[in-house]
Amino acid sequence: MAPILSLLRSMAERGIHRKVTFFYGARTQPDLCFEEELAAIAEKLPNFTYIPALSSADWDGETGFVTDVVKRLSAGTVLTTGGAHAYVCGPPPMVEAAVPLLESLGVDGKRIYYDKFTTTGEPT
Repeated sequence: MAPILSLLRSMAERGIHRKVTFFYGARTQPDLCFEEELAAIAEKLPNFTYIPALSSADWDGETGFVTDVVKRLSAGTVLTTGGAHAYVCGPPPMVEAAVPLLESLGVDGKRIYYDKFTTTGEPT
């Protein structure tokens, strides 16, 4: 999440108004991090959209796996024009599901950047 936040902070500080949609998947609402900062960034960047999606919660926002939400909300958007860039961060299974999904939605594979979260040790 840190690289994406750094990018968004830089855009807000420099006044870059490029269209950005940030899909953020988590299990429950308490698992969502940096919500206040993301709201503040959204106020500075008129073309920034923050879409949290929860996989294990009953709430008023988007629900399901984040890849399912991306697929549903991205059909017919800028992704299909081939000019979009995508930055994916998360556990390996999510990244491995997101990359082919983004390609099927029209994002050129050369414009998909990812970071797989891994653990540093065995769980106890």
